[in-house]
Amino acid sequence: MHDIISRAEARKKIAEHILLELDLINRWSRYGTCILVGAVAYGLVVTADIDMEIFCPKLKIEDGFDVLRACALHPNLTKTRFWNALGPPHFGLYWQVRYAHNGEEWKIDMWSVEDTYDGPCGSRIIEAMDEALTDESRRAILALKESVMKDPTLECPSIQVYRAVLDHNIRTCEELKEWLPNNPLTEVVTDWYPGKFT
Repeated sequence: MHDIISRAEARKKIAEHILLELDLINRWSRYGTCILVGAVAYGLVVTADIDMEIFCPKLKIEDGFDVLRACALHPNLTKTRFWNALGPPHFGLYWQVRYAHNGEEWKIDMWSVEDTYDGPCGSRIIEAMDEALTDESRRAILALKESVMKDPTLECPSIQVYRAVLDHNIRTCEELKEWLPNNPLTEVVTDWYPGKFT
């Protein structure tokens, strides 16, 4: 069995390959500042999931559809999705594409918002995550994320795993299950960064 860190690095390389295949960062960069966020940005990739945020000087639905249209022409693109979430609480536009890679479907979630947006977003915690992660905590997070993926009874978004490990020293699946009921995910928590609530 490959080392858990090596598995995450291999998954990150697949994600980067897919982004290059679709030319997504360049396509979005025509309309705003495109930032890779989430597990790929932190090097904590377990599931087939990529997250991006795009901060636009002028937020226009037609720009996102230009990006989706170009992606849809790729032979590995299987699905696209759009959600107009300009009202509260999101104040943005949600885009999704699905990409088939070696028998696995990767999901790419993209939020476009105005560049004056000041709500919760993943791009604001990248630096804090980089500073907080150690080899030991990275391994703990990856192990817990793999456990969550394999256990259909355990619902736990990645941000909760990060909080549990980095702020509360949770290291086992049993500890995580005990911790979760007393630490619900709220709108306030979605603006979390390491050490915010400790």
